[in-house]
Amino acid sequence: MSWIGGVGLIVYGGVNMVVAIAVLSGVIRTDDGYDESAMIGHAFLWDPLFLLWGLALTAALALTRPRPLRR
Repeated sequence: MSWIGGVGLIVYGGVNMVVAIAVLSGVIRTDDGYDESAMIGHAFLWDPLFLLWGLALTAALALTRPRPLRR
C-alpha cells in the first residue's frame, strides 16, 4: 500500500508542479484568470514538497526492502 502512496505522491506533485509552472509561464492560459500568489506557492513550494515526499517514501521503501535469502 505504501508503494502505491509513494508513486501517487510523485505523480500528484510532479504533474501539479508542471501545470502550475506552465500556467505561470503562459503556456496554459485560463479563461477566468488565476491567483498568482497561490500559483507560485503551488509551483515552487507545495507541489515540489509532495514530489519530494513521494521520492523519499519510495527510496526508503526500496532501501529497507527485505533481501531474499541465499542458499
